[in-house]
Amino acid sequence: MKKFVVIFSATLSKLLWSFFIFLPPLLLESVQAQDSVKTCKSNAVTVSLHPLIGGSALVSYERVLPFRSSVEAELGVQGFRWEQWRGSSFNAHTRPGYAATVGYKFFFPFDKKDLPQMENGVLVHTSWYLKLRLAYVHQWSSYDIFVGNQGWDILTERHTYHEQDLTLAFICGFQYVGKRGFIMSPFFGYNMPLIVDGPFHTKENPGTSAAYAALLTAGVKLGWAF
Repeated sequence: MKKFVVIFSATLSKLLWSFFIFLPPLLLESVQAQDSVKTCKSNAVTVSLHPLIGGSALVSYERVLPFRSSVEAELGVQGFRWEQWRGSSFNAHTRPGYAATVGYKFFFPFDKKDLPQMENGVLVHTSWYLKLRLAYVHQWSSYDIFVGNQGWDILTERHTYHEQDLTLAFICGFQYVGKRGFIMSPFFGYNMPLIVDGPFHTKENPGTSAAYAALLTAGVKLGWAF
């Protein structure tokens, strides 16, 4: 697990830094060429790409507030490939379960001319943001437990174990909103376990879920603003 997290973190970090370093200047030039065209959009629905790697799905809804900020809620399900991959050496998959998060984002627009638009509760073309996110994950898995034998026959019972995790994440991201509503948001952050109540993980090794990969939360969101 630790080996996978290190490899995954290093690879994803390089990809995200490429987004953060090279993409914003290009998008900023495009926005300036449009003379700060207003989007007039205050809502967004996005899908996170990174959970798909581990057999999960995470969908977000964002609502802009008239304070250079927004609230974002996420719902996800996980464990699509648990039975198929549970014996893999990297343990990159997630257990069956679901995830729910709520976050608060504070924006820093690239173009100062967009600030009034943002303060009126409207998404702007390009901006950085800081996000504080609380995530709840409930997951489970079943095992055949040995209870005895009758001669050569081994007797087992099927037991299902559950775990509940609560984590707090500090996230930095970049958000681009196209003129017609296309939205893209690469992000990177630190995941801090608050409660790990179950037999699978610990605070030092919180495992993977639809919302995070151990102490890392990172990826790219794609969707539509309206």
